Amino acid sequence: MARLRVISGANVGKTYPLAMAASKDATSREDSLVIGRDVDNGIIVADQGVSRHHAEIFRIGDRYFLKDMESKNGTFVNDEAVSLEVLSPGDRIRIGQTEFAFEESPADEAAGRVRYSSGAVSAPTMVINLKKIREEQRKLAARGKALAGENFQILHQTAKAISEERNERKLMRSILELASEATGAEEAHVILASPKGELILRESVTSKGQTATVSRTIVNRVIQFHRAVLSQDAAQDERFKKGKSVIAGKVRSVICAPLTVAGKVNGVLYLATSRTSEEFSPENLELITVLAIQLGLALENLRAAERQKALFFRTIRALITALSIREPETLGHSERVANYVKAICDQLDLSIEEKSRMQIAGLLHNIGKLSASDDELRLLNQNAKSARLKQIKRAEKIIKEIGGLDFVLPGIKHVYEQYDGGGIPDGLKGDGIPLMARIIAVADEFDKLTAITGGEGEPMLLKDALEKLRKASGKHLDGDIVTALMIAYKRGTLFETPPKPNPSAQ
Repeated sequence: MARLRVISGANVGKTYPLAMAASKDATSREDSLVIGRDVDNGIIVADQGVSRHHAEIFRIGDRYFLKDMESKNGTFVNDEAVSLEVLSPGDRIRIGQTEFAFEESPADEAAGRVRYSSGAVSAPTMVINLKKIREEQRKLAARGKALAGENFQILHQTAKAISEERNERKLMRSILELASEATGAEEAHVILASPKGELILRESVTSKGQTATVSRTIVNRVIQFHRAVLSQDAAQDERFKKGKSVIAGKVRSVICAPLTVAGKVNGVLYLATSRTSEEFSPENLELITVLAIQLGLALENLRAAERQKALFFRTIRALITALSIREPETLGHSERVANYVKAICDQLDLSIEEKSRMQIAGLLHNIGKLSASDDELRLLNQNAKSARLKQIKRAEKIIKEIGGLDFVLPGIKHVYEQYDGGGIPDGLKGDGIPLMARIIAVADEFDKLTAITGGEGEPMLLKDALEKLRKASGKHLDGDIVTALMIAYKRGTLFETPPKPNPSAQ
């Protein structure tokens, strides 16, 4: 059971158990503990700086809330003026000259034992109406189930969006739409902190004709204290009423929750409405706080994946650079092959993931040359079978040692297979050759025929190179892949940038 303990002022050390029943919501409180000067209050604070009915504490579910009752001198939590605050163990509540600590009661050492008092009963007997209590409990349970059901649906849809969406902005918009629908917010925003600490509005969802308005005062407080804030009426809230947007009357009810990962606040989820009929409730605060936690983690995971992807591609670029140093005359060959692979994949209407994998394989198809001797390179350029088999084995070893690149192995291992079955290493035929290998083979052959360096003899004119590929269709190249390359050429999508004229080839 939670309790308040006096830590300064009169009656230091005295405790007040918070044994109130859970309320349905913030507007229909069946039970609460009022603090103030009046003798009828649950906690009497005999201080002239305290109002007769200064503040009250009530419970919704397992959460305790502190609400200022329009007191003259304000109610403070951790030295911050509040109008409505969710209490957490360890919070310090100051009312007048008296300060309380909100805490969980220590476990009863004699828990589980029945204790009997032998002394006389000095307090009056209380009559408990069990029938009435059970009826209230049934009503509360029904209300709780309804809220739990609604929130479960929202959280389920949130989890679904997080698991399916890989685009950061689309994910933020999905969560904002769910949050707005659940709370009736007129506007909802994701505000993120830049590496320099600047606050940037990254995504917004607003009602038709609604202008986005954000209270910097509220956002800064949430980021400073790492705690969600609910202000049902910002214009009357001591914490925020001096803010420019609040003074201008553009902000009334606000929920702002931190996007926290590993103790660091990376931004906030901010909801607002100016409609007096739709003020946010403590239940809304709890839901939005959970959504903010999920969104914060999801955004961090997406960014971590992007960082990993960037590192991955830097590793590939380093390998290609090393290969170019090893064989300078093939400079740019791997990049051009990867571009041709992409153009072919576009014509074949492959998925984004398939295209990405194919391009990476195109970049790395010659990686086995990296550890080849000068003699072996010479034999490779002469298309020697033994040298090609050694290249394949070296490539497999390099790829496996790097890790995370196993998906390129079918393309690299079988790039020397031939469509009619006369290739190496396994003599695969037709569609039995992996699609990745068939695509790279066409792209590689086209670049060898047309490149200024790296081919045998003088580079060919494009039309002559395309004709040679056509004649190889069904023999050592897949005709469908050759056709896809030709279509890409006719549509102007084969080259990432138009090829420079080659005077010697005209």
